[in-house]
Amino acid sequence: MYLSFRLTETNVKNITAKPGDTVILPCNVTRNTNIRVVEWSRDNKTLCFNRNPEINDLCRIDVDLLSFKDRVQLNHAWMAEGNMSLILKNVTIRDSGRYECRVDQSGTKHTKRQVRVEGPCISIVYLTLSDSGNGT
Repeated sequence: MYLSFRLTETNVKNITAKPGDTVILPCNVTRNTNIRVVEWSRDNKTLCFNRNPEINDLCRIDVDLLSFKDRVQLNHAWMAEGNMSLILKNVTIRDSGRYECRVDQSGTKHTKRQVRVEGPCISIVYLTLSDSGNGT
């Protein structure tokens, strides 16, 4: 069984936050697309890779981005509604940058070593940290 949603055009969003905030990086699809894999990346490195969005909200993180360990998560209830947004907790100045959300609806088998989704970019988020940020 796979989640079924329709892909939307790439959404670009700017978010400003303060250090210590929790931010939600948005990524949404609409019904009628079979989502088999969700990937969030930063600087071309996998920040969150989920091979089974219909079953769980687990994030597999690239070894170069271990500073995000225990600070990123997907919300399984949201994913059931087409919301693949990433929750990033306790943000720091080093978290500033460009984030991309991609999904794979092709049915391609992904091995445990494969952590890159070739599917379309659904969302691009530019996160900026500032002491006078507006939050999410």
